[in-house]
Amino acid sequence: MSYMQWNKLIAQHFFRPEMAGRDVLLFVDEQLINELGKSLGQDMQGYILSVIEGPFKVKSDPGVSICQKALRVYGNWRDRDLKYPPYIAYLALFVLAGCIDDGNYSPIAYYPKLRKLLGEEEALGQYPRFDDMYRIWQDLEKWTKEDKFEEFGRFTVKTRGRWRHVGLPLSQSVLSAKEKRSLPLFFLKGGLIPTSPPYFSQLRNVLIEHGQTSLSRKTLRLLYGEEENKELLIALLDHVKDELIHWDGSLPEETMEGSVLVRSTAMLCLDLDKIQKKVSFSLRIKANNPFPDECLRLRIREKKGAFTCKGSIQNWSTEVKDEQNQSINIKHFDFRHTVFLEDSENGWTVKFPGNTVRIFMRGQKLGLPNAFVEIHQLERGSQFLLLCHQSVVDEITKWGKQACDDFGPIAYGGLPTGWSLFQGVNPKLSCEGFEVLALSSQISIRLIGGIRLGYGNTFLNLSPPNVIVENLEDNVVMNINGLDLAFDQALECWVLPKSLPTNVPLTIQAKGLQADPKQIVFKLIEPAIKIKNYEHYLKETKLEIDSEVPMAIGGYIYNQNNCIEKFEFDIPTHLSNEIIFIGRGIGQICHWLRNSPKKIAWGPVWAIAKEGRKKWKLYFCGIENLQSCEPGNIAGNNKEIEQWKVAIRGMAKVIEKPSFEFETVDKLWDDYLEVAKNG
Repeated sequence: MSYMQWNKLIAQHFFRPEMAGRDVLLFVDEQLINELGKSLGQDMQGYILSVIEGPFKVKSDPGVSICQKALRVYGNWRDRDLKYPPYIAYLALFVLAGCIDDGNYSPIAYYPKLRKLLGEEEALGQYPRFDDMYRIWQDLEKWTKEDKFEEFGRFTVKTRGRWRHVGLPLSQSVLSAKEKRSLPLFFLKGGLIPTSPPYFSQLRNVLIEHGQTSLSRKTLRLLYGEEENKELLIALLDHVKDELIHWDGSLPEETMEGSVLVRSTAMLCLDLDKIQKKVSFSLRIKANNPFPDECLRLRIREKKGAFTCKGSIQNWSTEVKDEQNQSINIKHFDFRHTVFLEDSENGWTVKFPGNTVRIFMRGQKLGLPNAFVEIHQLERGSQFLLLCHQSVVDEITKWGKQACDDFGPIAYGGLPTGWSLFQGVNPKLSCEGFEVLALSSQISIRLIGGIRLGYGNTFLNLSPPNVIVENLEDNVVMNINGLDLAFDQALECWVLPKSLPTNVPLTIQAKGLQADPKQIVFKLIEPAIKIKNYEHYLKETKLEIDSEVPMAIGGYIYNQNNCIEKFEFDIPTHLSNEIIFIGRGIGQICHWLRNSPKKIAWGPVWAIAKEGRKKWKLYFCGIENLQSCEPGNIAGNNKEIEQWKVAIRGMAKVIEKPSFEFETVDKLWDDYLEVAKNG
């Protein structure tokens, strides 16, 4: 088999659509090479010979070393219209050398192993031109992020420090394919939940406790801290955490528990009634898997009674309610103790982790706007609420005053007995002994919202994403292709500027970090079906319309009169003699009676029409796409805002809510209820 055939086999094994947006670990050992070559009657020996021989471009020069061949193949490879970089088989060889097991990750032993693999004399000292391989590793990262926008996975050059060059292939060998297949069993035994990943210390302890018989001696040495290169331990835990986050609940086929069981987290939510100075709690489920069409019926182990909820927005459930249709509250749980809820019929198990300290932040970037949602790791630079039990209140108070720019109690009623509520701003120090108060040093950039197309980080230019940054340090500037981004306080995210270029890599970067800059690359593209221009549309459709008439075609508006400052919408008054119209802006409300004006200055989304003396019916009357109908920002005075909320909350109890033809419309109404309740 030729070098390029091996290159394709290895590349498509690691880089494929199923890995979109996920970290790729280029682990290559003898077993993998044999498995890949088996269908073509090849094994590792055939692979080594093919790599030594090289592709056609370097075959004619047998005296050239392996690293020199890799560099020649790497040079200008994008000009050859290849699906995969042609040097992946060489990088795989370098990883394979590190996987020849001698029980540790000694960088001194690496070069003799590489030479032995190539049939050369096992001498010490760096292999010729091996330091130049760093450029190729960096190019692989560029290919996954900038060329493919993570469509086939995300490769990141992570290893730094003293053993930078040898550390790169070694960092790919921290977890074998066999060990990776065992991870779901470790997650299960350790009680880990995908939607609530633990800190590195806890993850490390779970691997040590449950991996004694499944993990290699090399991996265990790494976990026990017996290796000199600490970067390898971080690389290992990074990859294990990524596997946990994407775990769907399935277990290895060789176990007796091979069926998929959805494992999710119950998150505590908090609502502050600033008028009555009272706190209320609710519970929601966050899951990786789709919710069933019917309601979940959850039961606490060894207790009577059931709780129900159904799927809502962005992988969240609606509020979990008891059999009296009441939200979960302090009478159901002791927040200090872990509780498991199960729906055996649908194969769901939900974990509510107990803790004496619970942290809440505004839920905008978690997908629940206008609500305080529990988080399991405190973020730098954040504003937060902290609920703690009286047994630890002295320690928490002392920490808060030392570690935060501002920290103090909130005197609200409705708290569980023996619990206190605090608010804090910009924590700078961890609190020893409390994992939830351990500040992470890892900064991450995420893209949320927008219309994502297919796999990876490609978005429609008419609906770009917003930017979320976690654990951002002080004095750090966010920019895109050199342009500074503006932070939207209401949305709690960075907003992209308008008129960004399409079909080119756009790099969002956090600059000013003490460590290396963090960045994420994405692309905007125009709709596949476009109208060339207004005249072309009229010609193709054969419409007889005055060419000066304003018209919206797809995402484009033609002949718009810029002098028009106000546009009034006709409202569907045929529904009833009395209608309450609700707009997307918080405060956009119109109580229409017969003989009232039939136009308003904003587009209504909902019409609540009176039918009979005490009966009302809900209609969806939005004229834009559903995304544009989602609840928006403040759009009225205090009185109008309160009327908007009261109308939605109050009328929800008396209206006859129809079963809309599209489930997304049902969910849209649920979003309005959320904002009216928690806004």
